[in-house]
Amino acid sequence: DRMHVVPPGVDTEAFRPDGGDLAALVELLRANAAAPHPGRPPERGPDPEAGDRLAGLGRFVLYFGKLMHQKGVHLLLEAWSRIGPLFADTTLVVVGFGDARAELEADAPERTIFTGAMDHEHLHLLVPLADAVVVPSVLPEAFGMVAAEAASCGVVPIVAGHSGLAEVAAGLGSNGRTFDGTAADLAARLGEILSLAPGERSRMGVGARAAVLERWSWEGIARRLIEEWLGHEAGPSISG
Repeated sequence: DRMHVVPPGVDTEAFRPDGGDLAALVELLRANAAAPHPGRPPERGPDPEAGDRLAGLGRFVLYFGKLMHQKGVHLLLEAWSRIGPLFADTTLVVVGFGDARAELEADAPERTIFTGAMDHEHLHLLVPLADAVVVPSVLPEAFGMVAAEAASCGVVPIVAGHSGLAEVAAGLGSNGRTFDGTAADLAARLGEILSLAPGERSRMGVGARAAVLERWSWEGIARRLIEEWLGHEAGPSISG
């Protein structure tokens, strides 16, 4: 009864709604390609062509994470093959590395861009520009950090409705979306978010950001720790 589970914090200063900058990202990726990170395996960084692939990008849906079956990327590709043709101005961007990449790329529908892995300095520029971020994991997640980072950027996350992902969705309320684990339902949720008027999507983003600041910012996490400590009847008091 003296144990309390507290999620990790989100860097809300780095993941913020006004941080998106496609031109800066493309320039950074091209610079990385010209001077790769010394000692890092190529698959752990952006593809050399990532900047060129993203140049001129318009509306897009984003996945960032490992490229493996457990992360459910295959579900996202199947969903995109269903809903993508209805949104001809929108691209699916897949960021990450993993042993399933070749298989996933081979099965990718039209208007899907794979970029390779990205560091936080890249993601801070990319995530705020997305219309939606999808977290389709098929296995339990301890906490939905990717979804919380997206929400911190004012982007609506669409997550599988289980484990730590459902915890984040519950915290976001109507400003996030869950799907039932099937590609058909994920396609429906994507269609719903992409069909929203920009103002409504922006309103949801503002609400999502506010929820992250309250619940999962480092300040919010510290406040919860202190409240749990002070609220425990048998616990010592905090002074100073």
